[in-house]
Amino acid sequence: MKKPEAAAPQSTESGPLKEVFDEFRAELGEMGAEDEDLETHYNLGIAFREMGLLEEAIGEFQKVAKASDRGRPFRYTMQCCTLLGLAFMEKGQPAIAAIWYERALQTPGMDPESTLALRYDLALLVVVAFEMGALLLYLPWSVYWEQNYFLSHYPSLMHIVLHPTFRGVVSGIGVLDIMLAIGWIGARPGPDRVPPR
Repeated sequence: MKKPEAAAPQSTESGPLKEVFDEFRAELGEMGAEDEDLETHYNLGIAFREMGLLEEAIGEFQKVAKASDRGRPFRYTMQCCTLLGLAFMEKGQPAIAAIWYERALQTPGMDPESTLALRYDLALLVVVAFEMGALLLYLPWSVYWEQNYFLSHYPSLMHIVLHPTFRGVVSGIGVLDIMLAIGWIGARPGPDRVPPR
């Protein structure tokens, strides 16, 4: 007996590829959680990412990460976490990306080169988070906030965007980004210490 299909998430797919992916998803939906092939989800995530379908790619990679967290062995766990980090960076969410890089660093049995590369990427994320935080902290109170493209084309938003509470919220997000960056800097292990597993 076939299970009722859950509503599929809206995607940006169209054309003949949409039919292929819908059929593939339907076949995956018929499988139980214990029967799922993690490599299939991983490869599907890579395919989605290459097509620019970040939301779908993130969903597939997160299925792999969740199953791996539950103890299912998967040989590409570190790469999956790294690809999640890259996807969130492409979405402009460095704080979430850093979390996935941290998880990738906790993968057991990594070689020193991979660890060094992941730490380098994480350091870049910290810099991006700090810079974005500084920009969000400063920008709402500058003249550029009042004279921007959106306000000139959407004057109805002016009373919202120029309200001190809205500016404060945007600055608060900037402070949060800066605090996260500082927290990551303080939490980074030195070269003589090994991170806990």
